[in-house]
Amino acid sequence: MSLLYQAEILQLSINEVLERSEVPETDFVTQRLLGVALHLEEIDSRCSKNLNNWELDRLPTIDRSILRLAVYELVYAIDVTPAVAISEAVELAKTFSTEDSGRFINGVLAEVQRGLELPTL
Repeated sequence: MSLLYQAEILQLSINEVLERSEVPETDFVTQRLLGVALHLEEIDSRCSKNLNNWELDRLPTIDRSILRLAVYELVYAIDVTPAVAISEAVELAKTFSTEDSGRFINGVLAEVQRGLELPTL
C-alpha cells in the first residue's frame, strides 16, 4: 500500500518505485504492485462504480491506494480470501487515514465483493 501511495504522490511508475524503494522487494510485494498497475483501469472502474456520490480522484490518496490494493486482491489474488482482503484494508485505513476511512473502505469493498458473486439460480 505504501508503495502504491508513493507512486501516485511522486507520479512515478510502479517499476520506478520498486527501483527506488527501501522496502524489501519480495515476490509478494512485486506481484501485488505489478498486478495493480496492470489492471489499474479495471480496478479504478470497479472502485468508481461503488463509491456512491464520490469520485475516485477526490478521495485521499491513501484511501485510493488502499482501495486499489484491496480490489486487486478481491478480483485477482487466489492466495487471499475476500474477508481477509477487506479486513486488512479496513485496518490499513484505520491506521493510516481518517477516522471515517475504515467504515468507508469497508462499505466500498463490500459492494465490490457483492458485484463479484455469481447470482444463485
